[in-house]
Amino acid sequence: MALSKILYYIAAGLVPNYYMKMFQDACYKFIWSPRKNGPIKRNTLHLQFIKGGLKVPHIKFKWQALLVSHLQKLVTNYDSPWFYFAKYWVGLRLRHYNKSFESNVYPKSDCIPPFYSHCLEALDSLLENSIQCQVRGRIPSDKISYRFS
Repeated sequence: MALSKILYYIAAGLVPNYYMKMFQDACYKFIWSPRKNGPIKRNTLHLQFIKGGLKVPHIKFKWQALLVSHLQKLVTNYDSPWFYFAKYWVGLRLRHYNKSFESNVYPKSDCIPPFYSHCLEALDSLLENSIQCQVRGRIPSDKISYRFS
């Protein structure tokens, strides 16, 4: 129940990394309250039950997913009033994902507001992590899609 409130505040604005870490540590303390360190590695806690984890949400990844989903709506021509503003601010950076953004019919900006710069950083981080996993052999290359579809 508390996680939904935390995610609401995270989605509503930009949250410094300090608070992200504080929220994540609170989740760990809730699970292992009497102990200082838990018997399960923190990376394992985020896994599914069948893989030995406890499905503990990773708050930073959830926040990045919310940001990237905002860009996904933009790239897939989501019908909303904010669409044209977002296209103005980040259309140049997303032109590889939607060919209509390459057009000079609509104006584009070189200055990106903080919210959209965080969205683009989340997308870059996601793509970088998927490429690293592909190189290490964790994800087959045919399972990775660089386009929003």
